[in-house]
Amino acid sequence: MEAERNRMDVVPAFVDETGVLTTSIKDQPVYGIGLLIVHNPAEVTDDFCRLHFSHASGRREQRSKLREEIRQGARLPTLWELDRLMWSTRHHEYKFSEVTAHNLQHYISLLNLYFSLDSFEFHALLLDRSAPGFNLSQWGNDPWRAYVELGRELLAKGINRPVFAIVDLQGRPGNSSVTVEDEFCSVEYVAGCLRATSETQVFLQVVDVLLGCVQADWKDWNGFYAPGSKRADAKRGLVNFMRTKLALPDGQPIISRKEPVREMTAPSLFTVRLRPD
Repeated sequence: MEAERNRMDVVPAFVDETGVLTTSIKDQPVYGIGLLIVHNPAEVTDDFCRLHFSHASGRREQRSKLREEIRQGARLPTLWELDRLMWSTRHHEYKFSEVTAHNLQHYISLLNLYFSLDSFEFHALLLDRSAPGFNLSQWGNDPWRAYVELGRELLAKGINRPVFAIVDLQGRPGNSSVTVEDEFCSVEYVAGCLRATSETQVFLQVVDVLLGCVQADWKDWNGFYAPGSKRADAKRGLVNFMRTKLALPDGQPIISRKEPVREMTAPSLFTVRLRPD
């Protein structure tokens, strides 16, 4: 009876997006929205916050050491070191776009923690902008409307229990009457909706990283990454780690036009769907 009283009837669901719908298809061939449902927040929140703040603490230590070396005048800082001095120490944010050889292990640790737990569901919806005949006309050539309707579609297909949606903050155009809150709350099982900045919410950052890996895998299999790019190699390292956790064979993409829907458990539900239009 006590366990039944303590059970959460409404659980958090985190929504984030990646890509740009208005730039060139060569630069942004695929657009995606990700949904992370956290079924047992009490069991996992402390673990993720400890990992998050441990990474932030490591950054502060590196900055302090570098400042002292520069203060002593022993040498001039490199460009990379100058960039380290500009790191935020109050809020560290995991972002797939910032994966490099220097921080790859931190991101692997994040995914390793995620895939060690079964309290989640992750769902991704990708839009193939490079598909023949693709355009935004079905959304009235309005990228904001496309984002909201695709997010609503993902929620409608991905949830089967009451959730409260926490959505990465996207600025609504001033001339649009379409709101994320109203549209998402019109989906069955969505009990409420709040937009929040991802820098203050580690689970939005987890969505960013998982979705980024899915997007990057698609781009790599379709030839959108330069073979000799060191930055691309670091991202491949993270993607390959995720692929291992998903038990995917080496010669098989996460998603493709031939197989536009994939469902996996690793150890929790992980689905990806590719829209060609």
